[in-house]
Amino acid sequence: MAKRKKPEAGDLARAAILKAAEKHCAERGLRPSSVRAIATAANVNSAMLGYYFGPKETLLREVVSTAAQKICAWRLAALEKSLARHGGLIPTAETIRIYAEPFLLENHPLAKTVKIYLRVVGEAMAEPDEGFSRYMHGEFLDSHLRFCAEIARSTPSIPADRIAYRYHMMVGAMVALCAGREWAGSGPLFSQPVATGGADEALIQFSQEWAQIFALSS
Repeated sequence: MAKRKKPEAGDLARAAILKAAEKHCAERGLRPSSVRAIATAANVNSAMLGYYFGPKETLLREVVSTAAQKICAWRLAALEKSLARHGGLIPTAETIRIYAEPFLLENHPLAKTVKIYLRVVGEAMAEPDEGFSRYMHGEFLDSHLRFCAEIARSTPSIPADRIAYRYHMMVGAMVALCAGREWAGSGPLFSQPVATGGADEALIQFSQEWAQIFALSS
């Protein structure tokens, strides 16, 4: 059996920097992030951040990109499993539950990643940065289109533009719901994963109510 190749020192240093930056951004946000603090947490020289990532803005975009990839990958994998389970057509409420689960479940494996996302959204709202907002939107675009398409398939009588509008309203409601509790210090709203069948009644209600909104004819 071939031996696993050990990671190069440079790869380890880069990974350590990115992990430290993710933790720093989750706790303090993107804008107040300090190159020196991140370097100290990663146990590297500050110059190494510039060597591996270039300007600080590039490192911050890498943090956002990594968070987006993790969230989107989980959602899309869960969507594929649900498609197989339902024979190709997922009920609207379940599509919404899959989308919302990383944000609304306390013990979800992506809870720390979601914190980064919430910080980014909060800062984008408080200090608009058009370039960064476009970048963040692009990172989630494919996932958004896929979920809109699944909701449209389960509500075929609703025009596509209305589905898209309601989808963005739902995302805003979900983020506000999650962020309100997160920033109040009490953590995400719900504690039982949907996949176990022990979902909190409030999460089910959120999904069902938005499913009803998507199905409205006017």
